[in-house]
Amino acid sequence: MKTSITFFGKFLMFSKAYPRFLNVLLVLFCLLFFDNCRRRDECEGSPKSNLNYDSTHFDSSEQAKIPDWQGDSLYFYSDAGDTAYMYCNWQSPPNNFEIQSRSSGTFPCPYLENFCYPFQQYNYHSNEPTLNDFQIIFFKESNLINQFPKEPPKAYLALSQYDYQLLSDVGFNNLTNDSVLLMNGLIEKGWSTANKTSSLNLNVGILKLNIKRGKKWTLFKYKLNN
Repeated sequence: MKTSITFFGKFLMFSKAYPRFLNVLLVLFCLLFFDNCRRRDECEGSPKSNLNYDSTHFDSSEQAKIPDWQGDSLYFYSDAGDTAYMYCNWQSPPNNFEIQSRSSGTFPCPYLENFCYPFQQYNYHSNEPTLNDFQIIFFKESNLINQFPKEPPKAYLALSQYDYQLLSDVGFNNLTNDSVLLMNGLIEKGWSTANKTSSLNLNVGILKLNIKRGKKWTLFKYKLNN
């Protein structure tokens, strides 16, 4: 206790001897304190802490490959002799976009990076449980998703839980063995996924589906709503 009093007394003597020096230190301390508070406040909850990266849109050749399937009905038979239907009961609006977010721990302000990309989704209803809630998705990468090496965004077509393929590889002149005869008598060509479990036609929809550890479904009848 005596030591504390002695130290405090010496501190008072020092402050009286050097009041101007202490005033300068006090002013500098206040400036640094309030500056740190201001920086911390900017980091907390500020919209500036979120970075948003816009994506390119589907170009004209890609847009031409995105169909309108809402209301279309597809009827299948299986390798076991069963029948089923798939009905496109919902598709997302045209020019739809999705946002993929990821966090960054960059000091001193952690922030979110939001990648926006075009996204078109189709949902199917079916009386067959393995075909019900089937989804077909068209999407294009955000601008900054592929940085090493820097490449332009790629567009994809994905069959839910099966496979995906570059949209640029999906055309009207490949894989003739997956063709389908339309109502107007023309043969339209489809495509197969890399693991050969399914095929699709851009004008009709699903042609074949080989459910893993299940049945193989093949299209035999369809009704185009458009």
